[in-house]
Amino acid sequence: LGWFLSDGSISIGKKSGTYSVNIKQSKEQFFTEIDYFTNNLPFHVGKYFDKKKKSYQWSITDKGFYMWLKDNCYHKGTTGEYKEVPDIIRNADKFTLERFLKCYINGDGHIYEGHKNLVRIGTESKQLADDLQEIAIKLGYSCTINNSATDSGKSFWYLSINKDAPWATITSKNTS
Repeated sequence: LGWFLSDGSISIGKKSGTYSVNIKQSKEQFFTEIDYFTNNLPFHVGKYFDKKKKSYQWSITDKGFYMWLKDNCYHKGTTGEYKEVPDIIRNADKFTLERFLKCYINGDGHIYEGHKNLVRIGTESKQLADDLQEIAIKLGYSCTINNSATDSGKSFWYLSINKDAPWATITSKNTS
């Protein structure tokens, strides 16, 4: 789901009526990893290369998968500004949260050169930004959100995550 929420979309073909889940990626170092995930899905997956953008698009055609993503990864609409992390991920164990966040960062993040634990990610969805911050804090990372605007004037949310600086530490005293 990290790959989907960072660089994915859902659509229904106007002529064909085909329900599609699409993931686009231009970072060549992640093509093999996305291939691995998509090849292990129980759905038909097509892979297309866009020569202009030098990116791949994986298209998964399955109405049930499309409907699950629509119902669990979006609120009020089906475009990027309405994305959210589903409860099944937000309430998952640490291993799952780490894996999800890693895939999201690989899809839509920037790791600062020379600082592998400093990351910047962005989204046009305020809810998704809040959900990603919640996950980062659950993992013990510090995370700030800043609002900006795109060239077209749309809101855009940037998250800065520092994996070396804990958000908070909790200590307990043994009273027995």
